[in-house]
Amino acid sequence: MLGALLATTALLSGCSTGAGPLSEPAGYSGGECLPDQPGKFVSAGWTLTNHGSSVATIHNVHLPGAHDIRTTKAWLVPNFIDPKTGANAVGVAWGFPWPVTVKIIPSWNKRQPAIGAVIRPGEMTSIDFGVTRTSAKTARSGGPVIVYTADGNAYTQQENVSLELAHECNI
Repeated sequence: MLGALLATTALLSGCSTGAGPLSEPAGYSGGECLPDQPGKFVSAGWTLTNHGSSVATIHNVHLPGAHDIRTTKAWLVPNFIDPKTGANAVGVAWGFPWPVTVKIIPSWNKRQPAIGAVIRPGEMTSIDFGVTRTSAKTARSGGPVIVYTADGNAYTQQENVSLELAHECNI
């Protein structure tokens, strides 16, 4: 399984054609720290918007350079209408116990596995998964790498926000 996953990633990475339709304009970059306890998963998520004119299909999601981090399956979570404000909201949850619930993300019950999921043109959604430390040490990773295809091209994109899991976050 891992060999097939690595082969797929290598194949798709080799066909990348630059900034794809899920790429965000230059903006926030940096790091996020989530307090956690080893073995207790907390939520992490990133927003994805399809700025292109064709569907984007997710093929792989992973944390590059992850040290002492374990992840759950990644999920694509649709937007929802915030019941308090009536505004369109994205289902990104940071630092909540995993798995999250509809109390945290009202559209959680409409999630689908990220691998194989399709993001339509103009659609804004989020990719969420659980993370935990595998030891008492502070765990670190680069932002998630998302491998996807759109309009017959393959793309590999890395989110600009790195991740840290620690007993305490000093932000």
